[in-house]
Amino acid sequence: MKTSATFDFVNMAALFCLSILLNLACHHTIQANPSAKNPTAALDVHATIPAAKEVAARLYGLANEIDALRHEIYKIQEDPERFPIRELMQFYGKLMVGRLEAQHLLQMGEPAGRDLDRKFEELDRAIKHFSVKYGRTPRGQKLVAKQDVVARKLASRFPKIAAKAMDLATSGKVDASEAMLLGPAVELYRNLAPLNVPYDKPFQDQFITPFGSVMARIGEVRTPKYRVQATETIAALVQSSEQFSVQADAVIAEYRKGIAAADRMATQASQEELLKHWAVGSTQLVRANAIAYAFGFDRSPGESGWPAAVVSNASAKLQQSATAAHVALVDAAVQGAEQAVIPLVYSQFVVGISKAQNRTENRDAFLEACKPSLAKLSGKSPAVAAQLASYQRATHQPLQWRERFAKQSFELVSKQFPDASSVLAAEVDKQPTAPPSLVGWASLMMSKADPLLVGKPISGGSARRLLIAKPFLAVASQGGHYLNVAMSQSTQDAVEDLNVALLVSDSHPPLSLDSASAVSAAVAHDYKAIGGEVVGVTLEPRVVRFATLPTAGYVLVPLGAMPDMRDQQRHDSLDAVCWRLDVKSTWLYHSHFLVTAQ
Repeated sequence: MKTSATFDFVNMAALFCLSILLNLACHHTIQANPSAKNPTAALDVHATIPAAKEVAARLYGLANEIDALRHEIYKIQEDPERFPIRELMQFYGKLMVGRLEAQHLLQMGEPAGRDLDRKFEELDRAIKHFSVKYGRTPRGQKLVAKQDVVARKLASRFPKIAAKAMDLATSGKVDASEAMLLGPAVELYRNLAPLNVPYDKPFQDQFITPFGSVMARIGEVRTPKYRVQATETIAALVQSSEQFSVQADAVIAEYRKGIAAADRMATQASQEELLKHWAVGSTQLVRANAIAYAFGFDRSPGESGWPAAVVSNASAKLQQSATAAHVALVDAAVQGAEQAVIPLVYSQFVVGISKAQNRTENRDAFLEACKPSLAKLSGKSPAVAAQLASYQRATHQPLQWRERFAKQSFELVSKQFPDASSVLAAEVDKQPTAPPSLVGWASLMMSKADPLLVGKPISGGSARRLLIAKPFLAVASQGGHYLNVAMSQSTQDAVEDLNVALLVSDSHPPLSLDSASAVSAAVAHDYKAIGGEVVGVTLEPRVVRFATLPTAGYVLVPLGAMPDMRDQQRHDSLDAVCWRLDVKSTWLYHSHFLVTAQ
């Protein structure tokens, strides 16, 4: 396949714009996520607890600073007397705080805490190794003797400090408790860096045990408070989604006025308004569901007031309300439309209902709910009934032939484009190319996956247009991945050819549901599958991706569905990742045609 340099530039710009759109989900997100272009970028935070933004930014900065020092020391590792021991000792103390604050992020429901904890664990080992290696040098042995005395002296004072800090934590003053504890702890830990001796029982009793007890108590106080804040956020999102019923009633009431006045655009406008409100409500529930998983509310007995159960019930209610609203809209036309406008109104309804059906999880149930009211509407006009019967006879075979030919073409071309799931799961050195959960550092995972994925042919199903004004699609989330697709081909000729086959024009819209579904999907750029080349990769924490999902990104999750939030092997949502694959399309498979890039 050959494309012009100009068009490649447009594709890349489109994918860049799509990335920005998906990252500007909420004002919360502050990081960038590791990507092919920037594998060392920090993981995003959802910041349900706002303080997470500052904590994560500071900790990733600290990790980068220490990692840079580590790389500098590797250059002189054969000459330990040149090691900057004071700097190593300083960072060793900071590492202890970093690991504690990484746990704090986990209490805030942030996967970045897991990533940082693993970074700090490895950096801790490296800094300790370098410090001990320095301690074996002649100058280092003198320092070790001195620091051992200092460390034990500091440890002997620590129990009194820990007791006061415990009192503060127990009374709920966790920030003051932590501040009182960390200063002396950092100083003590810093002095331990060059010591290569096991911690004896006095040291365990004086420092390790009381320090761990106070920090555990601080976590016990903080975690319930954060879960209350998360519950309030979930409740607000659920409440906002419940506004759909009010909004739908207003749309239907306005439509009754429009149809009574024979407004020719009222049907189309009202259906679009319902779909927009449905998308907003669905996105809010996807966010609420992700937050529930981030704070462990999925691991519950399932009682009715539990946040995960509240979200699940609200999702089912929204699906029912949205379906009922579409039916009520048709019923309003049955009651109020003049016979002269019924042919136009009917055709607008089948197109609008088909479009909504293409965006829903329960496609068949949605359509079956609408059919009786559509039948009533067509029954009000003998002309519509006759036209519909004639139209179905004329388009039945073209629909079948085109569907069969498109499927055969797809089966042929897709042989060279393996499904994204199989590509990501392909094992390299006994590890998946792109694991579904955090394995070690996120940045290292990115560095390993990038060369194995970029340039690969790949395919994915259920692609939907993300924005009307931009030529790119999103392939719905499949658990641990989704696709951003820049269209590198025009479908105009294919759409016009389909319209001719189905007798569709501006003045003659499709009449049957099958034809309307085919035409509306073609116009909306909704495809059964796509194939193309991977041009970019980004690793995202799964709960963050969906906790901050923008309304325009609702196509990543079909209406009425919820994404899989857990890594199925570890069953831990804070470990689960979501790989975003940027793809330049080679072919687009619509139910009734297939278009390839020229």
